[in-house]
Amino acid sequence: MAIVFTLREILTERGISERQFAHRTGIREGTLYNILNNKISRLPVDVIDTICTELHIEPNDWMKVIRK
Repeated sequence: MAIVFTLREILTERGISERQFAHRTGIREGTLYNILNNKISRLPVDVIDTICTELHIEPNDWMKVIRK
């Protein structure tokens, strides 16, 4: 099982750059880069909450479980 993040697609649809989103949320650009490129192995709950709050979405809107 793997978790895939589709946050990049949401930001693109809304016309929000990675840098803008990092600045608006206070999430480090390196952390955001790792999320957007599915290179993160641990994601703190406060980061999940920040992303969801800023974009008015739920975790299942940008986190997908892929069963292998």
